[in-house]
Order: sequence, then structure tokens, then C-alpha cells
Amino acid sequence: PGKHQFILGLYWAAQVLFLLSLVGLLTLQFDWRILLGIFVLKTGMQYLIFGKAMQKLKEQDLIWMLPILDLILMTISPIFALQGLFYKDQKWK
Repeated sequence: PGKHQFILGLYWAAQVLFLLSLVGLLTLQFDWRILLGIFVLKTGMQYLIFGKAMQKLKEQDLIWMLPILDLILMTISPIFALQGLFYKDQKWK
């Protein structure tokens, strides 16, 4: 695996751990206002960073889909990772 694959995997793991932490803390009856503030801060920073990238790529119309795209990424990434364990790349002749 290359450097970029590792970084993408790290991003996925951070997203999943963040959401699991929020759910876990809510379950433990942590103050929901603090958790909401942390979630809003994280989401705001994400919109800022991805918004600048989307602006450079001239894809600003996708910014509203960011939460949906995150859920898709968190769902599909482990599927691709597991698929990579069971299927080998075929070499072209």
C-alpha cells in the first residue's frame, strides 16, 4: 500500500472513531451541549477545508453533499479494504 492509501485509511479511522466517541459519550450521559459544540466545530472545519478544495476544483455545488459523502466513505472504505484482502490484482499480458 502506498502513502496515500494509508492517509485515506487514517482519515476513515478518525471519522469512525470520532462518531463512535460521540455516541459513547452520549450513552454515558455526557453533557450533550459540549458534544454538540465539538461536532459543530469539527464539521465547520471540515466544510472550510473541503470547501477550499472544492473551490479549486470548481466543484462548489457538491459542498452541501459533504455529510452524505462522509457516510458513503465510512460505509464503502471497509468494503474495499476487505475486498483487497481476498482478491489479488490481475496482471495484464
